[in-house]
Amino acid sequence: DTQREVYEKIFEELDAAVATLTEHRTSSISAAADKVYSGDIEKWIKFANSLKLRMAMRLVYAAPATAEQRAKEAVDTTDGKLGVMTSNDDNAQLSGINVNPFYKVAYEYNGGETRISADLLNYMKSWNDPRISAYAKKSTFTDAVNDYWWLRIGNEYPITSGQAYSNLNIGQSDPLLWMNVSEVMFLRAEAALYGWDTGDTAENFYRRGVELSFAKWNAGDAASYLSSQNRVGAYNDPKGQYAFVPDTKCVPAWNSLDPELQLEQIITQKWIANFPLGHEAWAEFRRTGYPKLAAAPVNRSGGDVADGKFARRLIYPSDEYKTNGVNLNRAVGKDLSNGGDRLSTHVWWDCNPKLVNE
Repeated sequence: DTQREVYEKIFEELDAAVATLTEHRTSSISAAADKVYSGDIEKWIKFANSLKLRMAMRLVYAAPATAEQRAKEAVDTTDGKLGVMTSNDDNAQLSGINVNPFYKVAYEYNGGETRISADLLNYMKSWNDPRISAYAKKSTFTDAVNDYWWLRIGNEYPITSGQAYSNLNIGQSDPLLWMNVSEVMFLRAEAALYGWDTGDTAENFYRRGVELSFAKWNAGDAASYLSSQNRVGAYNDPKGQYAFVPDTKCVPAWNSLDPELQLEQIITQKWIANFPLGHEAWAEFRRTGYPKLAAAPVNRSGGDVADGKFARRLIYPSDEYKTNGVNLNRAVGKDLSNGGDRLSTHVWWDCNPKLVNE
């Protein structure tokens, strides 16, 4: 199946699920069998519609008519429809798990190799973001100031050096986030930029997204943050090797004049609020070019990705060529004909005209 066909099928299955669940919306399932919503069917409906909205916005450049249609369907609340998530009570997260996988990679795998990106820290520190302490623990340097110091993407520090940087602030049995209402508000903000969502203005959805994220993390009132005109400053690596200055004019306070800067603000705040969902962050970065990130300081792509640019996809593993070569080559021919099975090849929906040469 092509990527387009997969998306169409998922839309179809989400619609079918919403229809079936809506028929039984006043019923319930056993809370013991539902580790996400404790048996609340209406919350599953909102989650399904929220996923539909996420998928719709992914297709803004690849299939704009489909994106608009599906976005409008997702947020529709006429005739008794429930629409999408509206509060933190609607957040989809898996509870009752023994080991959160983010905890595992941060604290158990090879002694803990995962650290938070310096890009994210730099935005949050520059903007005095109170969510920092909820996201991370302080560094553990013996030869530098212990503060919130996160690690530049593509660094070549030894593992033991990297492990001194700030780790995730996460417990072993903490719920695993699937999707939160803040993301939904930022999706609606982007849709409103295009005139697709008449429920409110892009600015109000943007502000609501930030406010809901602050509430989720018990970070206090977001009013002063949302009025901040602080620019993002330089990141000074405490170990001295990987400093950078991001090329962005983005600030938390809404820009009322520049639609492109508004889009950057929406995606950047979504990136912050979606922590630690890195796959979603990467997808939106590829789709929009936002947030503005520091490129890897050393290019290890073997010439596949140009210096200063970023990978657009992951290549297929060698075992897939050995065990599923026929289907793999068919898929490459259908969907990756613009570059083949390479890191630099854009997938179907990654076709923003401003980023075609990235």
